[in-house]
Amino acid sequence: MILAPIQDLLQSPLKLDDKIASLLMTARDNSLRLLKLVNDILEVIKLEEGKSNLALVYIEMNAFIAGTINSMVHMMESRNIRLVKELDDEPLIIQADTYAMERIFLNLLSNAIKFTPEGGSITVRSSSNIKEAIIEVIDTGIGINQQDLPLIFDRFHQADGSSTRKYQGTGLGLALVKDLTEKMGGNISVYSKPGIGTTMRVVFPLSREKHAEEEIQQMPTEGDLLEVIHRSAEHSAALPIDTPFEKGEADLPPGDGPLLLVVDDEPDMRQYLVSTLGDDYRIVQARNGKQGLELARKYLPELMILDFMLPEMDGLEVCKLLKENQGTRQIKIMLLTARTDEETKITALANGADDFLTKPFSKVEVQSRLHNLLQTFNLERNLTKQNQELDKALNELKQTQVRLIQSEKLNSLGTLTAGLMHEINNPLNFTLTALKVAQRDPSIQGDEELQDLFN
Repeated sequence: MILAPIQDLLQSPLKLDDKIASLLMTARDNSLRLLKLVNDILEVIKLEEGKSNLALVYIEMNAFIAGTINSMVHMMESRNIRLVKELDDEPLIIQADTYAMERIFLNLLSNAIKFTPEGGSITVRSSSNIKEAIIEVIDTGIGINQQDLPLIFDRFHQADGSSTRKYQGTGLGLALVKDLTEKMGGNISVYSKPGIGTTMRVVFPLSREKHAEEEIQQMPTEGDLLEVIHRSAEHSAALPIDTPFEKGEADLPPGDGPLLLVVDDEPDMRQYLVSTLGDDYRIVQARNGKQGLELARKYLPELMILDFMLPEMDGLEVCKLLKENQGTRQIKIMLLTARTDEETKITALANGADDFLTKPFSKVEVQSRLHNLLQTFNLERNLTKQNQELDKALNELKQTQVRLIQSEKLNSLGTLTAGLMHEINNPLNFTLTALKVAQRDPSIQGDEELQDLFN
């Protein structure tokens, strides 16, 4: 009731708006991923309880593997991974369930693609001995640490379970592969070396009977719509999160609107947020914590949506580093996570997050929360500006006060000087007057020496 209507809309003859079509495709792809996860969980439970009903038929493994590989070629090409097929010339007939076999090899191939870096290679090899058909999926990927090898087929085990893990997954795929393989009488083993690559080796009992051509199946039949949807879910294995970053996503957009930095390792999540918020904000994108930190320091956005679990550096560390720095402290950070426990929220807030948004979230909620954060940012910026203006005015007043004090000192000195001159001039005036009067006295005028002295 989710996938079928979406599929109908996408296949409708009506011309859909590009934005709507993009959102529908995102919903379809993620619904398929969810369906695959549910199917894997249910299948594991059935196998555990012995209730899984496998329809065993005769399969020619080389043709079956070739068909499965063809469905994954586009994923390899998108990652620039070279495919090498080394299939046995002799037919390898085994008895197995076609749907189960498809799930096994889709899991093995998608894992190999996920952990093989761009430019690497994947070899699919088939061979046989007297009793067994042997299929190997060999990659030149990152490899597996020796301490993790005994655990990789355990349910929900992930070699890297940290908040900075680079590769997605639930830890169910290989557990399901092992259970299905053993249920059909086979076994699986792994050989790996970090930095060199990994080999997954699956072995099934060979059928040595003579079989008519019509007895042998090569691929599962298409079936009804529901079966097609379930098979599509198996083929929807997610690409690694380090898919090529679109050119321009990390560049500063033109304009003068508020700048929002979206940091998330999921391309679909970034795309959804961009389509939802693109009318209100200029958006810059980052796909891991390290890149998000660099872009935040470079562009100083007003707002930031930061995923909790990120490759390279987790969201908490990015948040802490930004809030500890005076130059980036003003950025309003909304931490995004699927965790809903109280401890996670408290930890996020303790590391400086301004808000906390849990997945799944609605469009209205994220818009409202960002609007509130932007208002807070603007209020704080205005307050900071006013404080700076007040500081400037206060400094100017202090300088004016200093000048007034200096002027007052000069005025006081002038008054003091005038008073002193008054006190000095009065006696001088009396003295000069007395001397002039004395000069006119006849007794002084008759004495040349006294006259010279008065002069």
